[in-house]
Amino acid sequence: MQNLEPPVDGDVNRGTQFLIIAVVFGALSTITTAIRITVRIIKRQFGYDDFAISLATGLMLIELVFNGLEYHEGAGRHAYYLSERQQQRSLMWNYVTQYLLFLIISITKIGICLFILRIKNTGWLPWCLYTLMGGLVLTTLPCIIILSAQCQPLWALWTPEAGTCWSRDVYNDAIWAQVAYSIFSDLVCSLLPVVVLWNVQVSRNLKIAVCGLMSVGLLATGSAAVRASLSGNNKSKDLTWNLNKISVWGALEENFAIIGANLAMSRAIYVYVRDLRQSPGRKSRYPQRSYLSDRQLRPPTGWQRKIYASSKSQDSVIPLEDSAIKKTTDLSVIREPRHDLHKAPSSSGLDGRTFLVEDQV
Repeated sequence: MQNLEPPVDGDVNRGTQFLIIAVVFGALSTITTAIRITVRIIKRQFGYDDFAISLATGLMLIELVFNGLEYHEGAGRHAYYLSERQQQRSLMWNYVTQYLLFLIISITKIGICLFILRIKNTGWLPWCLYTLMGGLVLTTLPCIIILSAQCQPLWALWTPEAGTCWSRDVYNDAIWAQVAYSIFSDLVCSLLPVVVLWNVQVSRNLKIAVCGLMSVGLLATGSAAVRASLSGNNKSKDLTWNLNKISVWGALEENFAIIGANLAMSRAIYVYVRDLRQSPGRKSRYPQRSYLSDRQLRPPTGWQRKIYASSKSQDSVIPLEDSAIKKTTDLSVIREPRHDLHKAPSSSGLDGRTFLVEDQV
């Protein structure tokens, strides 16, 4: 390895701080993904978007393992205080995490696009999202290819004297292109829910809430910009120290993206938990679904039945079925005496009974 001068700040270890950040946000990503997948499977609505987010979360957990190996070898410390073997192995594990970072970010964005397609899959929207997903693939593959081909042989990445490498600027340019498109895709995925929900008959506050949750992914945008800036300015020979800063922002970027994708499902999860906690013997402030037969709906003799229907969307911002939004209709059944009969009406019946009929829109 190259000769280094003693650092001014001494033997400082930032590796522990990074691992704490990575583990905390990794745990949040894992918990939110587990809740999302559990609800989807129970409701038999597991889709390609859920698979993509699950895959990204699984790769993130694998990356955490390699992060642990990287920092066990001394990442987060100045290379001056590490042996040559420690420097080499730390850099080797760091390059492995870079492969995983590119895959996680790309797969997560694709999962968000597939999620939006489950809400609306008509008109110009599918073409827009499929084009966006294609761009994610085309900007991710060059980074992986350049990372693999910039040194011959490959292990010259962490052992410079073993071979020759391209200029570092080639890899930095690829990262800038990937980050620029990643920022663009973040903005598109955050704005598209506004367009999709614009004509849906739900309250304005609910629309704002859902769009706000989707905008959590914009935190990943800021993290990506910082990561790209640090990568482009990484001219120092003290790689085990400088790459630690890049790894921190990379971990925040991928976890913010996963958490933002899962928070978009928060209302559907809330509705499911709310219904699950509603016990049969407990009176609910929410209308209960009733499936009544024709005989049960038949009015007593001498009475007329009037049905007043009010249509409203309920718990439907996040689709509960593929490519569909559920709408619930409240039906109020009211009994009134017929004027052509003199016999007093019976007090029995279903006066005031309210029930719901579900259909697809």
